[in-house]
Amino acid sequence: MRPPNPTDLLAAQNKFRTIKRVDRERRDDEDDNENEDEDNEDDEDNNTKCRKKRNADGPKAPTPTTIKYYPGAWKTVLHRAKDQFQYYVAVLNAFPDCQTDLDDAATVLRDTINDFEHPEDLDPSSAFVFTFSMI
Repeated sequence: MRPPNPTDLLAAQNKFRTIKRVDRERRDDEDDNENEDEDNEDDEDNNTKCRKKRNADGPKAPTPTTIKYYPGAWKTVLHRAKDQFQYYVAVLNAFPDCQTDLDDAATVLRDTINDFEHPEDLDPSSAFVFTFSMI
């Protein structure tokens, strides 16, 4: 290994000082702009641009494609159907195709809804098959 070149070290030091100076000037300008903004709050001719806050509009309402959109008992049904379809994917069909296997997902959802509508037809031991079979 050879020692660093003194010219390169001097250039790096000057570059660092320049970056530090520019950063300090930028911060000073921002402080001056904030003070001017406070003085000119009602002034509409202010042409400073600022980024829009990410959540400026507030929280968004849940959509029907999310589980939190649905009320109480439906969440339980959808979670159970999701667990059953995950079991189907893990055990029977690891790579389902959206075109052909969507019917299987609909069947799982339909069966889950039917199980909740008619609990007397449900085998008590089958309620835990999909929950504990993945352990």
